[in-house]
Amino acid sequence: ALARRGFSLTDHGDDALHDPVVRALAQKVDYAVDPHATFPKYYSAAVIVTTADGRVLEQREDIHRGAPERPLGEDAVTAKFTDNATRAVGSQRAAAIRDTVLRLEAMDDARVLRDLLRSEQEG
Repeated sequence: ALARRGFSLTDHGDDALHDPVVRALAQKVDYAVDPHATFPKYYSAAVIVTTADGRVLEQREDIHRGAPERPLGEDAVTAKFTDNATRAVGSQRAAAIRDTVLRLEAMDDARVLRDLLRSEQEG
């Protein structure tokens, strides 16, 4: 996340694992169990970075995004869905599924969504 300024499913792949920037940064990383962690209720964590000039930067998340006390907004949920679904069904189909779900309450027939969700092999 630090090297790529974000963290998604893509960052679990071989490209990320073989990225020289990620690998170089990984050599500088250490970890410790956080005595203040609230797991399993929350996926809390802290990141502490010591810069080359000695500054210490810290970010703590006591309650993870998406927890009931810290829900994601519609834009964040939509972006996360689109990012993940695109990996499985391609960008056009992911967009069609997203748009259909977002207008589901106004639809007379949910079979449209059923048909979009069917795998291409099912026909």
